Amino acid sequence: MTGIVNAHSSEPADRAGNGHGIGELTADAYAWTGEFLDPALERSFGIASWLETIERVRAIQVGVYLFVGWVILDFIILGATVKFAVIGLLRLATLVVARIPFLFFSDPRRPGLLQASLTIVQTYIFGVFLLLVAAGGFGAADHAVSAAVITIAFYFGVPNRLSYNAVLSIVCGGAFTVVIAFYPNMTIASALQIFMLLVVANAVGFQAMRVTNRLRRNQFRTMEDQRELNEQLTQEISVRQEAQRVMRAT
Repeated sequence: MTGIVNAHSSEPADRAGNGHGIGELTADAYAWTGEFLDPALERSFGIASWLETIERVRAIQVGVYLFVGWVILDFIILGATVKFAVIGLLRLATLVVARIPFLFFSDPRRPGLLQASLTIVQTYIFGVFLLLVAAGGFGAADHAVSAAVITIAFYFGVPNRLSYNAVLSIVCGGAFTVVIAFYPNMTIASALQIFMLLVVANAVGFQAMRVTNRLRRNQFRTMEDQRELNEQLTQEISVRQEAQRVMRAT
């Protein structure tokens, strides 16, 4: 009987030693975005953090309200013109567009739909901003700062996949540079400076979120390992109790 108990008691320890613990997750276990390379593990992380993701999507509304609130500055600069009317209506429409992701695509079984809808919302917001830039009124420096702020907000505020945020931010930054290059008195040196500002904003946002992604997944894996260990210990206790019951019965 002692041999049986010892055999059972050593089994959980063997599994813990041979399992996929956090200590075994090397740099090769992560993609360049800090996400798990294992699709199943990444899917488990997404499901476990889904409620947090939806809450972050809802929190985007604060930024949307600020974006819409800029319509006051548009009126001060552009006045009661057709340009202001078009841009103002597009800004107000953001209140509706930005609510689509969490109203219609909050199913954790289909995260791709949420990510796609977030990307569309981000594209829409930057598109409205580009129209404002093309309309003129503000200075190139003011628009450059706004573009950098929007870029950082995409990385830190929108719970989209980092690869999507990176590609979108780079494309939007390039489009902004092209539009701003046609501004009156804009020199090549000034356009390059604006472009480098957006490059820095992208680099900072990407690196920060890459590290954050990896740290959050490390924490998730540690909690999963602890949960598995607790289950193994619970099973071991049950086996020992059953063995002691058999011993008393004999």
